[in-house]
Amino acid sequence: MILENNYLSVKILPELGGKVASVFYKPASFELAAQSPDGNYRVPQEAWNPSFEKYDASGIDDAFPNIDTAVLEYDGRQLEYPDHGEIWSSAFAVCEQEGAKVRLAFDSERFGYHYEKTLELVGDELVLQYHIVNISDRKFPCIWTFHGLMRYEEDMKLILPEDIEEFRNVSDSDLLGKAGVLYKKDNPVWDFSKVPAKEPQTAMKFYSAGKSTGGRCSLEYPSQDVRCQITYDADKLPWFGVWITAGGFRGDYNLAMEPTNGYYDDVLRAQENDSLCVLEPNEALDFTVRIKMEKISYANMKVYNVLEEPFKIYGLYEPHMLGKFQRMPTETAMSVDNSEIQFHYTNTSGGRIRFCTDSDHIIIRAVMPFNSMTHMPDTGSSCFDLYLDGEYFNVFRPGINLSGGYEDTGRLDDGYQCGYRLDGRKMREVLIHFPLYSNVEQVFIALNEDAKVLPSKEYACEKPIVYYGSSITQGGSASHAGNSYQAIIARSLDVNYVNLGFSGGCRAEEIMAEYISDLDMSVFVYDYDHNAESAEYLEKTHEPLFRKIREKQPDLPVVIISAADRVCGFDEKRRGIIRRTYENAVTAGDKNVYFLDGSRFYQEVGVDLCTVDSVHPNDLGFWCMARAITPVLREILKNRNQ
Repeated sequence: MILENNYLSVKILPELGGKVASVFYKPASFELAAQSPDGNYRVPQEAWNPSFEKYDASGIDDAFPNIDTAVLEYDGRQLEYPDHGEIWSSAFAVCEQEGAKVRLAFDSERFGYHYEKTLELVGDELVLQYHIVNISDRKFPCIWTFHGLMRYEEDMKLILPEDIEEFRNVSDSDLLGKAGVLYKKDNPVWDFSKVPAKEPQTAMKFYSAGKSTGGRCSLEYPSQDVRCQITYDADKLPWFGVWITAGGFRGDYNLAMEPTNGYYDDVLRAQENDSLCVLEPNEALDFTVRIKMEKISYANMKVYNVLEEPFKIYGLYEPHMLGKFQRMPTETAMSVDNSEIQFHYTNTSGGRIRFCTDSDHIIIRAVMPFNSMTHMPDTGSSCFDLYLDGEYFNVFRPGINLSGGYEDTGRLDDGYQCGYRLDGRKMREVLIHFPLYSNVEQVFIALNEDAKVLPSKEYACEKPIVYYGSSITQGGSASHAGNSYQAIIARSLDVNYVNLGFSGGCRAEEIMAEYISDLDMSVFVYDYDHNAESAEYLEKTHEPLFRKIREKQPDLPVVIISAADRVCGFDEKRRGIIRRTYENAVTAGDKNVYFLDGSRFYQEVGVDLCTVDSVHPNDLGFWCMARAITPVLREILKNRNQ
């Protein structure tokens, strides 16, 4: 049985106690669970008390109701406890399975208990929930121990619960000596954060000398850049043991962090140590163990919500007040009789995050659906991209796993996470573009824990240029968000902007004209042509929108653009309608209106090289558009600043 998501692939064997035979962490191609040497998982054939040593000792098992064999006289009856308990060798029923979650169950005839284990993948975690009920009419003494045999590497590091100050050696060992010896956490004999070398072959086992309330331990694999963190209910599992075999048991190499509710290993010893769990009739024992996988390079990071200071958000409508990302008010978008605006106004085209930091890691975690489009790369439609000190660095791309410092957790169930290692620690100006065609719900950025994080400098022109137009204006089909023509212009002129491009939805309705005319802007760029259903509709709506703008803002510079592509750009009638809006304004004495003939934008290199489908620009097409529009905007801004 396999549970799988974008982080983990987990193999479960219901016929062997619900053993977790594999925990494969996809972002690092890393197997956590100790593997069976021959790859076979044999089901014990003995009717009772099979020897754990004779069978497969790998993967993650549950040791219940004991570890060591024992016979206990309790409450008027004699109870015989098998080697490592009876769960590991028993067949479980699959009671429920849905998606990345399964519930298994087993009823013990010998001891009279009901045992349920639910395994679920939640992001980068395997969550194990336990429900154990004494269904007999007698008291039931028992010990539960997490028996997770994990991968062994000589350079691995053990991070034990931080409140444990002393450990007791419970097994004769070449390294720790005789059983029973107490060791301080810091001692000259053994470093409890390490494992023995593979030679000479040895094994060891030690326990916390007292109860622990920490509820957390970790295994770090530096050579693999991976950390496994195990959290558990310390109030239910207050004792903590560690088993390590470096070839000293059957020639195996593995180790287990063992939170438990009994000290230690068998019920007789636990009774002597006043730590035996006894379930009354109908009493339940419920607890949770969580196994979280992460890259170590992500571990010493501080995570920021980009809606917090000192991060600045540009190009989106009041994100700090709304707590979400969209390009215009919901009420306005929904009042327009235009399904394309209602669909696309939450797309984040034109959105930007700006800040300064000296972190040498920048990791982004985006909660969002991933929007793949037939004529546009995912890197443009659904990915963020990164500029450092004004220069393009790369796109945050999920699922690529590139070499050269690329950190990639990949596609998640609710978005994606990935990032970059930068070359050294120095203060940098960071610009991150939002995706052009996706709805982004939340954005988090992880930086070095000790990194400085400061506000970015302001734009030379903070009052935005507002662009209104079709899918071309929205950014289709740029290879990444920073290559839309508005983004290219913004970096060239150091200006803020708002992108009101709506794929299939630019129709100059009265409500949109009213909304745009009320915006506080430095320039209005009017790129309206494609989505007019006919030349007659274009003639009916093009000039009225301009007049509404001029009525509200008589001195606002307005740049009117005709289409550049083969479909509309070569249509003399449509271009004539657009040019007439400009000429009528000039005739009326308007000195703040400009016209750019889009049919000339691609003239030098050709429409075939500048578009993906004779309509939507590729990166070269957007560069040609920016090259034509930038000089006009530069002159406008220069004149306004004089």
